[in-house]
Amino acid sequence: MKRTHIFIGLVAFALLVFASITATLAAPGNIPFLQSTSETEPNNSFDEADEVGMPDPGYIIGEVYNTPVTETLDYFVMDTTVGYKYQANLTIDSPQGLNLKMVLWNGNRQCMDTSSSSSSSTSLSWTASYTSHYIRVEAVTISTSTLKTANYRLDVFERAEPTDTPEPTNTLSPNPWDEYEPNDSLGEPSDDASIGATLENLNFWPYEAYTEEEANAIEDVDVFRVWCKPGHTCRAKAAVTTGVDTMVKVYADDATDPSEPTIVENDDYGETLGSQVTWQSSASGDGYYKIWIENLDRSPRQSTGQTYNLTLIDLVATPTPTPTPGPSPTPGPGINPKSDSCEDNLDFAHACVIPANQSQTFNFVPPYGGVDNDYFKIWVKPGL
Repeated sequence: MKRTHIFIGLVAFALLVFASITATLAAPGNIPFLQSTSETEPNNSFDEADEVGMPDPGYIIGEVYNTPVTETLDYFVMDTTVGYKYQANLTIDSPQGLNLKMVLWNGNRQCMDTSSSSSSSTSLSWTASYTSHYIRVEAVTISTSTLKTANYRLDVFERAEPTDTPEPTNTLSPNPWDEYEPNDSLGEPSDDASIGATLENLNFWPYEAYTEEEANAIEDVDVFRVWCKPGHTCRAKAAVTTGVDTMVKVYADDATDPSEPTIVENDDYGETLGSQVTWQSSASGDGYYKIWIENLDRSPRQSTGQTYNLTLIDLVATPTPTPTPGPSPTPGPGINPKSDSCEDNLDFAHACVIPANQSQTFNFVPPYGGVDNDYFKIWVKPGL
């Protein structure tokens, strides 16, 4: 679109300054300048379209007028890859307020899209459906009376494919499993349960299951290792809420497989879905047992509710049966009823286990007379 004007030198100077400014803005730091070129006239039709070098980044400097009609249009053509994304930016220097716009055409010269008009900047983006596309830069207002010109810079470039955004998951926070996890097998019991304690808000949400979908794909059980004083009778009771139907089993301390014989087990106690078991700690053993709790309710797991409380009780020493026949033995004095509940904890071997997070009261009343020594044992979770 070359025209002869007496002020052509001034226009050329302005164009040079515009190109220098835009190139500088496009090349921050030590990034090389984008390769630039100027439009080649005539480029007023599809057949005369200037080629845009793709995919190498670059820009074209051009100029349009608002009259005559042939000088209001500039055509450009570029090679494209089908399925790739492209963008065209038009930066405009229009002191006289002449608005420009872009029109996009496919390789069959069919119109695809039109940008907004502006005297400063506008853009277009598209996904290539042909191996070539055309862009036409045109003046919006055509006049035969007042001559206006506008310089522009046309940038066309291939856009990077967006990074796939992972599908959102309903990750639950805080963690929905109970604080005693992981305790999912006889080989991995929790040592945090003690006779005389009640563990509250236990649940059957699997350890490290962060969604309901994950939780319902895994069956969770709870296993605790407890100490019941040798010779005493102990009880474990599970009180449940909706969605929980417990089965409680007591195993020997050396049990490693749930198929091994149980000492005692119970499904439903009374008219509830909770469970209760009672067993006698062997007088000759070390007093350790494993309590296995599973849920027979197969309804979907939920992150709230569906809990149970586990209460562990020492029923004190089991009385020795009176032998028959024969005369009844003379009863001895027995344990002093004023002694505390942990007697007889007279040495390390008979130390009484103190439950975590509880406050209890003891005394120095000798259980059988003489001097009273009290020994206690506490469990400390590894890492704490």
